[in-house]
Amino acid sequence: MDIFKPNTIEFSFYGWKCVARKQAVDYRTDFLGYSHQKAPEQKIIKITPEECKNWVNFKKCEYGEITKGSDKELHTGNSLNLEYSWWKIGWQKATVVNCFITQSLLIGQPGKITIDSPTEEVKHCEFIEEECNLKDGAAIIWEKNNDISEIFDKRMCKYQKIGHFSGNYSNGIWYSIDMQRSLIFEENAEKIETCGEKLRISNTGFAIREYDFKKIIDQKNKNRVKRYLDRDPSVKLSELLSRLQAEAVFQDKQNRIALENIINIQGA
Repeated sequence: MDIFKPNTIEFSFYGWKCVARKQAVDYRTDFLGYSHQKAPEQKIIKITPEECKNWVNFKKCEYGEITKGSDKELHTGNSLNLEYSWWKIGWQKATVVNCFITQSLLIGQPGKITIDSPTEEVKHCEFIEEECNLKDGAAIIWEKNNDISEIFDKRMCKYQKIGHFSGNYSNGIWYSIDMQRSLIFEENAEKIETCGEKLRISNTGFAIREYDFKKIIDQKNKNRVKRYLDRDPSVKLSELLSRLQAEAVFQDKQNRIALENIINIQGA
């Protein structure tokens, strides 16, 4: 039987953030030839994840080659061109746009759809999408780096398999042959589905597959019926049903299953 444990390990990966930043400056030259300049204004031009992918792949954007900087941060090298002149009356405006590609640390968590980051606001971004528009107009892209032969990214599974173990069932309890491990299951044990696996969770938090769980519970119910018959082998089916029905006042759910097993045994 395969046993699964909760997967709580966060994992990190890198993405690329793309920003198109526009800078504007008002400037003028007065009658005495002195230059004046207002504080620069900056604005982010909204781009799409598709544009970001092209930037990263071709190191080029609408405003020039993205080749300046380092491996973790690249940008265009456009600069403001302030043409001061006596002949221009009033304030003039100069604008420039530069493109930036920055490597950003992203964090994933098993069972969580969205991602986190210590530097970016990405809580609305979904891991599986591999791209996202940020609220300020920037875009960010990443790769899951999942083996294409795998249907599910194991890092995102809520539970992960820890191994295959041989053992026995008794009264709703599974215990390994070496008696080093045991799992106790209630008949209404929590169900969970993660990465294609339908699991039931034990009282200690470990989980097994649904069909293994059914084997344990079926054995538990068969043992319950057998105990009744061992006490009084001559008991008739109708009397046995009556006894179980009386107990159902206190254990309604469990005995309903037991009744079904009695009928199945008698009909076999």
